[in-house]
Amino acid sequence: MDDGLRVPRSGAGAGHHDCLAAGAHHRLLPGYRVGWHFGGQDVDARTFPYAGTADEALKQLDEMYGRWDAGVRELSDADLENPPAVGPERFPMEGIVLHVNRELIHHGAEISLLRDLYRRQDGAGPRRI
Repeated sequence: MDDGLRVPRSGAGAGHHDCLAAGAHHRLLPGYRVGWHFGGQDVDARTFPYAGTADEALKQLDEMYGRWDAGVRELSDADLENPPAVGPERFPMEGIVLHVNRELIHHGAEISLLRDLYRRQDGAGPRRI
C-alpha cells in the first residue's frame, strides 16, 4: 500500500535515511491517516511544520501517535471489517491499521538503528553487534 508520503531532503546527501527525515515520515504517517479516518486536522507533507530538533520531533510523534491510537481504540469490530468511510482506500480498516502499525514499527526501528550508529561514529562506545 503506497501512503503517498515522501519526505523532503534536508540537505546534500540526506533524505529518507537521515534521522530527522526518517522521523518526519514516522510522524506524518499516523497524522495523515488520522486526518482521513478519524477527523481533525489533515496532515499535508507540503505544509507540515517539520521539527528541527529531536525534542520537537518527539513531541510531534507523541501527539500524532496519540491521535492515531485513540482513533483505533474507538473502532468497533464492524468498523475494522469494512473499508473506511473517508479516504481513498477500499481495503478493510483492519488492514490499514495493520499497515500503519507495521510502518511505525519499521521506521521506529530504523531511527533507533541510525541513532545508535551516529552515537558510535566518533569511536566511543562498544562496537559489539
